[in-house]
Amino acid sequence: MKCRLLVLLYCSLLVNVKIFTQGQDTISLYEKNTLKFARYLMVNKEFQFASEEYLKLNYLYPQKKEYFSEWLTCSRQANRLDLIQQRLTINVETPKSWQLEYALACINAKKLGLARQVIDNGKLLEDPSIKLKAGYADLGLKLLENKYGKHKEYASSHPELQSIMIQYNTQKYKSVALAGIASGLLPGAGRIYTKDYANGAISMLFIASTLYQAYSRFDKNGVKSVGGWIYASIGTGFYLGNIYGSIKSAKRYNQKLKAKIDEKTYHFINGL
Repeated sequence: MKCRLLVLLYCSLLVNVKIFTQGQDTISLYEKNTLKFARYLMVNKEFQFASEEYLKLNYLYPQKKEYFSEWLTCSRQANRLDLIQQRLTINVETPKSWQLEYALACINAKKLGLARQVIDNGKLLEDPSIKLKAGYADLGLKLLENKYGKHKEYASSHPELQSIMIQYNTQKYKSVALAGIASGLLPGAGRIYTKDYANGAISMLFIASTLYQAYSRFDKNGVKSVGGWIYASIGTGFYLGNIYGSIKSAKRYNQKLKAKIDEKTYHFINGL
């Protein structure tokens, strides 16, 4: 009787061990498959969906910090700064690599001031493990801030960034003052200087025609000519507007050039 009881207990123990082991294998298999799927989505740039898969892994395996790191990268690539801010607290204990991902996410979301604060306050450029990547981010941020300065040595080590730097340094902007002065001397010339040829020609012809009408009426009827004063007033208004418009045209021209560089810079930063 005792022998039979011992045999039953032994068999029960074997069954429980087997079930427990199978359970562990199932959990391990789930983790493996979920991670594989998340990384597949990440490689194929399905960052939002990859982020959701990493959230599952973070919930089930919070001790594995690499899952949270990859979630940060995916969320940043998906431009979900809001999600990162909900789940990441920045303080002295926050890993520098996580702080850098947060700074990059801020740049992608065009929160440049916040990104600058994270990079500078976190002293990310001083951490050897992320120094190069942080240097790229810092230089890219300076380009966006239009404050290109130190750390320019990082540009030479990355072809895409080097190309952006060359364009940044060789870009020929239009002088706002020169555009205004040119249109003051010759109506429409400022707009033509900023390559706004159609509006420049229209301004030139319209102002010339109104001033000619004013001159004709004054020449015919003298200074008491009502029509002369009307056309003179219209022509003067358009003349002043032409100067102001040329200044605005130069600013728009420069903004378009800067926007093209900014677009390339954001693309570069998003790929880090």
